[in-house]
Amino acid sequence: MRKVGGANTFWTNAFPVLASNAVSRKTQGAGSFDISMPLFGQPAVEPRSGGGTSDYQVVLTFPAAVSFAGASLTSGAGSVANSSGSGTSTVTLNLTGVTSGQYATVTLAGTNDGTNANDVAVRLGILIGDTTGDGQVNSADIGQTKSKSGQTIDGTNFRNDVTADGNLNSGDIGLVKSRSGTALP
Repeated sequence: MRKVGGANTFWTNAFPVLASNAVSRKTQGAGSFDISMPLFGQPAVEPRSGGGTSDYQVVLTFPAAVSFAGASLTSGAGSVANSSGSGTSTVTLNLTGVTSGQYATVTLAGTNDGTNANDVAVRLGILIGDTTGDGQVNSADIGQTKSKSGQTIDGTNFRNDVTADGNLNSGDIGLVKSRSGTALP
């Protein structure tokens, strides 16, 4: 703890609890693929569909084991269906009802590393079909998805599997085309 202020003194964490890494994870076919989420600055864009119930998974990694009091979506439409990993260095948050065309903030309340405690929040843009990650779905996304059609999914092209079914095909092209003209706020 560190003392801050003069006459109106209060205490604050000397070393706030911070995640060292955050990703949006989807299982696509035989593998899981991650989109790295910057901890500060412009959020990453998740272009893959969450399926019929708009489900997404956020995985936070900390330098040491942490516990937390709860997890919630503190901005954006959707909710945290469940969480796991309290007492470990990896926390998994399963989100549901997360709509496309928004920025969402996921917050771990009361994150505690045994010395310090604070809330930890990360932001993510959700825009189905934005395979280029520029915040809008347009002809560049359609062209990129078409060029990947028929390929085996790997670490270089998984963003184009917007249906998240493990195949790069006409279903992905059709979904990107249907979302053309949409953008993040």
